[in-house]
Amino acid sequence: MSTYKPQTSQTKMSDYLLSEGDVLRKIKKLQYRAQILPLVLIAFSFWMTITFGPISWIRIVFMILTAAGLIGFIITSLQFRYRNRIPMPQPDSIYCPISGKVHNIKVIGNKTIVEIIKHSFDTVEIRCPADNCIVEAGELILPKEDIRISFSAERIVRIENARMKAGEVIFLMLGKGRCRIEMPKKLPLLLKSGDAVSAGESRICILKELSFQSE
Repeated sequence: MSTYKPQTSQTKMSDYLLSEGDVLRKIKKLQYRAQILPLVLIAFSFWMTITFGPISWIRIVFMILTAAGLIGFIITSLQFRYRNRIPMPQPDSIYCPISGKVHNIKVIGNKTIVEIIKHSFDTVEIRCPADNCIVEAGELILPKEDIRISFSAERIVRIENARMKAGEVIFLMLGKGRCRIEMPKKLPLLLKSGDAVSAGESRICILKELSFQSE
């Protein structure tokens, strides 16, 4: 797996890949929409709490509703966590497209199947795993390496005009979801079951290692 690059005084911004401003604005817009209901509940309940004045069972009910709205607002905020920069992707590497945890790895015939689970509070970005990746019928495909990556989630939002470059944000996965990676068994898998992975940072495999082994 890839690791975070320690930040030192010599670290330059060129060492990182920054998310496009349009992507960040889209994430925040979706977050604000999701937070409308909790905000309305907070405002209405708080106003009713003040209106009823002295302590009464009705006022207590509205105080509880205010607290529930605040909790809902916080939970919604956590469900839209994102990283606006990641370490610059390296050549000859294929990266995990989502953040989450490796749930299962199995070998079927000459294929390795990797399943990654994304929980509600994992970051929402789906990042391009490699430069030569294409999108076909909702799947990510690397034709040269014969890798197919599919997703299932509560909601997936496509980023219009996203650049198909390693590490770039190309979709958003909102809420819980799964990622299924199907790859040739011969590729040197760097993941193992139970690993925590980060979108665009954790490596699935390093192709130059395969080239070295083939020589």
